[in-house]
Amino acid sequence: MREIKFRAWDTVLSKFFDGDILNDYNLGDFLNDDRYIVTQYTGLKVKNGREIYEGDITIDGYGTVTVIENDGFQWLERIVRLRDRHISKEILIMTKANAFRCEVIGNIYENPELLEGE
Repeated sequence: MREIKFRAWDTVLSKFFDGDILNDYNLGDFLNDDRYIVTQYTGLKVKNGREIYEGDITIDGYGTVTVIENDGFQWLERIVRLRDRHISKEILIMTKANAFRCEVIGNIYENPELLEGE
């Protein structure tokens, strides 16, 4: 059974609320306040056991950088940078096998510079 977890990015303080906001706080307080951006746990973990949340930036063994997104039906990897600095709009379905090859290197809120080409 997949765990349902959320975290919230505080746009004023520029930090995530620690803990699972579904269980540790009142989720509605975050959803109804424009100050917060709520992201969901994908149910997947990378090779070192770290949980992957929507908005996380991952890198695989080939140097491909992706952003994790949800299209409402499934978790997706949007490829944003390849080893050769080529930016692509290719989208892949995020699977357990894909996740296990990856490492979370940041997220779109705290580390937007990771998406910039060099």
